[in-house]
Amino acid sequence: MIIALALLAMPAATQYENVPPCASASEVERSCRFDLAFGDIVKANVYVARAVAGHDYYSVKITLSDDAAERFGKIQQKALGRDLAIFADGTFVSKAFWREKVKGRKLQISGAMSLEEALEVERKLLALKLDSSDEN
Repeated sequence: MIIALALLAMPAATQYENVPPCASASEVERSCRFDLAFGDIVKANVYVARAVAGHDYYSVKITLSDDAAERFGKIQQKALGRDLAIFADGTFVSKAFWREKVKGRKLQISGAMSLEEALEVERKLLALKLDSSDEN
């Protein structure tokens, strides 16, 4: 299953830098974060998500490593009903309001992203990519 994470159009995610990890977020906190580290990304690729009135909008499809998918699965319940901020090696990537729990290793970051924005997200994620065996 693929889920969509909407990219925020903000220069720096200063409002999300200090939010707690979802695993330790209290029930009253409106935001929590999921941190990705080196080896957590197996694949990240940009594609055209949709075209509206002659404008293409892009998304980034992501495949998480088994370990990252397991960690992500564990924090999802705490993220429900909150803004979930995604960080890659301490750098803000995206945030979305989390509506439902999903299973699996595949995610999708989408929204009204330009090609340049999608490529920047892809670049941040690929910096965390597993070196050797690419998986499908």
